[in-house]
Amino acid sequence: MRIGLTGTSGTGKTTLAHKISEDYNKFLVTNVARNSPGARVKRINEKASVLNQLSILTTLAAWTEIPDIVSERTPLDALAYSYGVFDRDVWDMAVAITNSSMLNYDLIIYCPYYGWEIEKDPFRSDDKNYLRTIDGMIARYLYDIMPDDKVVTMGNIDSDERMKILAEFIH
Repeated sequence: MRIGLTGTSGTGKTTLAHKISEDYNKFLVTNVARNSPGARVKRINEKASVLNQLSILTTLAAWTEIPDIVSERTPLDALAYSYGVFDRDVWDMAVAITNSSMLNYDLIIYCPYYGWEIEKDPFRSDDKNYLRTIDGMIARYLYDIMPDDKVVTMGNIDSDERMKILAEFIH
């Protein structure tokens, strides 16, 4: 089963991805954004970089051959963080790549932004308005791309409670 977590920074995706990986013996794809080669190149959109976002898109799309993974990010996150950066032709291509690669997941776990305080680092913003904007982009595209039966939206609850809910969806 291929599982992707999507949502803006500070929504508990990494914590949840680690728990899913451990509890269900899934290969964990993590820290793609912070470790990508483009992470120190031209900064845009609150310290994200064009190369970083494209790296996420292409890296995660390539993982579709591995049948049992959990990824703390999806190409949809990269798309949302890249909004307004590309010209129209490149944006349309990024949307098409995202749509195609998202459908390779068996389950998407959407962790909405609930305004939680987050620790700022070079790759995460603590600007709540910015995070709400990114969350809105993710939600808009997520529900346009994915069938309803492949999306689980997490509530404003801790990771242990989230794991209890996910038990009926993950195998």
